[in-house]
Amino acid sequence: MDINTSMWTYFLKGNEGEDRIKLVYLDRYIFMSEFKETVLKVATYLQSQGIKKGDVVGIMLPNTPEAVFSFYAINSIGAIASIIDPRLGEVAVWRLLNSAKHKLILVTDMVYRKNTGIFDNLKIKVILCNVFTYAKFPYSLLSRARVPGFTYFKDMLTCEPALYRGVDDGDAPAVYMHSGGTTGVSKTAVITSKAFNHVSEGVLKAIHPDNKINRISDKMLIMLPVFHAFGLGVAIHGILPHINGVMMPKFSARNALRLMGKYKITHIAGIPYMYRKLEKSRAFNKKNVSSVKYAFCGGDRMPNPLKQNINKKFEKAGSKAQLLEGYGLTETSSVVTVNREGNENLYTQGIPLKGTEVKIFKHNKPFEEVPVGEIGEIYVASPSLMIGYLNEGGTGPDKAILKDEHGKDWLRTGDLGKVDEEGFLYFVERISRTMKIAANLVFPSEVEEVVTAMDEVNTCCAVRVNSIDSAHIKLYVNLHNRQHQTEEMVKKIQDVVEKSISKYAVPREIEFVSKIERTALGKPNYRKYEYNEFNPKFM
Repeated sequence: MDINTSMWTYFLKGNEGEDRIKLVYLDRYIFMSEFKETVLKVATYLQSQGIKKGDVVGIMLPNTPEAVFSFYAINSIGAIASIIDPRLGEVAVWRLLNSAKHKLILVTDMVYRKNTGIFDNLKIKVILCNVFTYAKFPYSLLSRARVPGFTYFKDMLTCEPALYRGVDDGDAPAVYMHSGGTTGVSKTAVITSKAFNHVSEGVLKAIHPDNKINRISDKMLIMLPVFHAFGLGVAIHGILPHINGVMMPKFSARNALRLMGKYKITHIAGIPYMYRKLEKSRAFNKKNVSSVKYAFCGGDRMPNPLKQNINKKFEKAGSKAQLLEGYGLTETSSVVTVNREGNENLYTQGIPLKGTEVKIFKHNKPFEEVPVGEIGEIYVASPSLMIGYLNEGGTGPDKAILKDEHGKDWLRTGDLGKVDEEGFLYFVERISRTMKIAANLVFPSEVEEVVTAMDEVNTCCAVRVNSIDSAHIKLYVNLHNRQHQTEEMVKKIQDVVEKSISKYAVPREIEFVSKIERTALGKPNYRKYEYNEFNPKFM
């Protein structure tokens, strides 16, 4: 399909034909006719409130149909959808809303109560949503409680739907995604419809090159958060223009597996944290996962032992799926490389999507390629690149996007990696996490992978400590059993790291904790540990 168009037009083109189920949410079926009508009604209401092309509308919602309907409605009129994590603290919310000058925002009533002063101070019109509005009866009755004096999502649906599609522009700013930035500083990526369409088209051709996709029976379990690029780019817009979706508002392994079995899910996409939870669940059985044909993983590097365990469990349960790991960033509208079916190399994040290039250049020396197989900084050229960061301009020597001698834009990702002779990418580490110990490069994520593979360990987080004499690694470890918190376990962990990696990677300090703090996408939040923003102690 043509990607040089709005996401709404791209979505409609992919869903032409007979009316069919498009979304399932809390056991309620939403057909394509209701989907389209709802989007158009919301678009009409937004226009009645003065929202026009280029205006910013916030979506601060969990995985609910309202988030999807609003996203496409905003896009259909040429406005910009600002996707915000509803779990953010007040300071972060104020900063995001103020910097992007939002005119209207959709939030759950619970989130509104937590941030009332911010919305009032910035004079942003608020539309309230309830997570049970689209639930099947009797759960839908829980949506009747209202905050007096506010417009709710369902109130917008009293509008007569517009009979036109609205603005059809693929190159204009369409989405604000709030990212950690390629340099580790929080920034807002400005992304076009064309960029997200490219990802959707690229994933489809990579996974279904023969176009043998069943637009009626194939279903994606949408368990990734819509407020993250991987969730929006792959699990929402990457899939809904082609197949159907079953949404869950909040991830739990048991519920995810139950939904897979109940709705005969064929496609799933998750992060390593989710797959670790799925793999440990007793509900991972033939009844629930035998229908799964494709399992995508991104957001962070997947430890090889976990890949092997998941693939064995799929096979034992009668599923043909194997984990297909990919690589991408918010700045690239999610995925840029992905493994294809049949690739048994567990160490790679795959090859680029069609129309995307990945090269490895010397760190701090753009466009100086390193030899095949050597580590350098990952650069990406693709129609899926962001325009730039909000309020920072476009390309330039100090920007994330650089132009080569032919005028082609390249994103410097801030990640280290390498490619082999066949073009497969191997992600190594964030540059900001690497450290030198006795002049030897050490990658904390390698330490985490080796230690997490130990039977006694649930998860861990390796961080850099700059002491007076020298830098070293400190490891925070969450064990399955508290009784293993001994000096013997400390020695065992250190021995495993030295044997598996090198003596330079051995953590000098090991602290046992009750949990590992994580980011919104489930990654160990190493920055909080490194900068001592809190003091994790075993409780």
